[in-house]
Amino acid sequence: MGASYEKQKKSKTGKLDISGRWTALPHVVIHSQEYRKLGYAARALLFDIAAQYNASNNGKLVCCMKYLKPLGWNSNDTITRGLRELIASGLLIQTRQGMMPPCSQAAWFAIGWFALDVRIGLDIEPSKYQKCRLTQIKATSPIIGTKKRTITPINGKASNCVTPINGATEAKNSKQPIPINGEFIDLPSTYPIIHQHYTSEVTRYDH
Repeated sequence: MGASYEKQKKSKTGKLDISGRWTALPHVVIHSQEYRKLGYAARALLFDIAAQYNASNNGKLVCCMKYLKPLGWNSNDTITRGLRELIASGLLIQTRQGMMPPCSQAAWFAIGWFALDVRIGLDIEPSKYQKCRLTQIKATSPIIGTKKRTITPINGKASNCVTPINGATEAKNSKQPIPINGEFIDLPSTYPIIHQHYTSEVTRYDH
C-alpha cells in the first residue's frame, strides 16, 4: 500500500501503468470477517488513513481533521465512530495517544496487517506489537465470474413423464358428466343391438 511506482516498475516492467504512489488492499483483508463487519464510513476511513503509508511510516499515520477535511470529511462524529470500529476490528492499531491544546499532539496509528516501521515516540512497546489476525469468510459463490446454471437433473436427463412419478392418482372430482375419451352418456350408443332397441322404443312411444 502506498508503495512507490518506480519500485514496482523495476520488479515487474509493464505490469502497472500507474504514475506516482498507489494504495492497494490485500484480498486477505477484503475477504476477512473483520473487514466485512465494518460500516461504509469505517471502510472509507481505512482507505484514507492507509493512503499515507509509504512503506516506512507504519505506526505514524494520523486520523485528525486537519488531514481528513481536505479529503471530504466534515463530521467529527462520523470519524470517531469509524475510528472506533477500525480499532475494535484490529485493522488499525493506535500507537500514540493524542493530546488536546496546549500540547496539541496528534494520535498515531498503524495498519494492522503490516509490520511496525516507526519505533520512536510511541506509547506502546514496539517489541510487543502484533499484526492483526484475520478470519477468512466462506465464499458462497465464485469470486470471479458467475456459476453456470444446471438445466438438467444432477443424475442425468429427465424423461417426459405423463403420469406421476409414484404412479397414477385418483381424481378428486369423480362427477365427470362425460367420459374423458368418449361421448355423452345420455346419447344412444352406436352399438347395433342397443341402437335397435333404442329406436324401437322411440317408435312405440310415437304411436
